Amino acid sequence: MPHSAVRFRQTGSGKTPARSDAPAARSSSATGIATVVPVDRPIGTTSQPSAVPWSTIELGPDLPMAVFTSMERWNPERIGAVAIYCSDGRWGEAFDEFCHKHLQIPRYDRLALAGGPACFAPRDEKAKLLCEAALEQMAFLVKVHELKRVVLITHYGCAIYAEQLQRKPDDCLPIQLEDLRTVSETLRRRFASVKVEAYLAMQKGSAFSFHASAS
Repeated sequence: MPHSAVRFRQTGSGKTPARSDAPAARSSSATGIATVVPVDRPIGTTSQPSAVPWSTIELGPDLPMAVFTSMERWNPERIGAVAIYCSDGRWGEAFDEFCHKHLQIPRYDRLALAGGPACFAPRDEKAKLLCEAALEQMAFLVKVHELKRVVLITHYGCAIYAEQLQRKPDDCLPIQLEDLRTVSETLRRRFASVKVEAYLAMQKGSAFSFHASAS
């Protein structure tokens, strides 16, 4: 059910909201500024009235009322890049920051796997099956999402390497860097049209850093 819009009328030096068959609304007391939120609409962030054209949004008859509305705007343009990194959520925000701010790839595709690039460097028969499945996913993205750039990120202290190698984080690093080189070569052979680059993500205390890997 579409939400009724709230109209404004000029009174004195500012604007105050006037309702016409609209649900109850709240407005700020500051002169000339009004933030209007229909009370029957769940919100995540209060926004200016013009931010979201609620009166033009149609909810399908089978959809329940939204529990949250994102302030992000849909952009149909594809970036043509994918980042392959570990699914460890403690690193997620840093991965995003690195890709957005340093690599300049907004809205990049994400292939989050346990171990990240390690998935493409299998060490046993079971891992080979997982690798082939991941390569099929990559083939789909390269073709349909028109990928031109692949970013590989392995991170310090990855549990996949700790479990497989039974070594401490520092002792796993040489193997991780070697895997980055191997995976880079594998993907270049498999997908000749894409550029592959590789990075090591480090963590010390509360700080993150990213380092280019010879690939």
